[in-house]
Amino acid sequence: MKPGDFVQTPDGPGVIVLVNSSKDSASVKLDTGEVRSYPLSQLTVTESGGTPPTIPY
Repeated sequence: MKPGDFVQTPDGPGVIVLVNSSKDSASVKLDTGEVRSYPLSQLTVTESGGTPPTIPY
């Protein structure tokens, strides 16, 4: 899994914006616009993506 990949989460579809391999988790921007963190084991890649979405900080 890498940033930009489209994934299915327990809360619905989204796009990976950041992967934290040391914690085996990823931040995912959901279709609702909300960003949540999930364990990699809870994510299923549905489509390999390109450029990850930007998140305003």
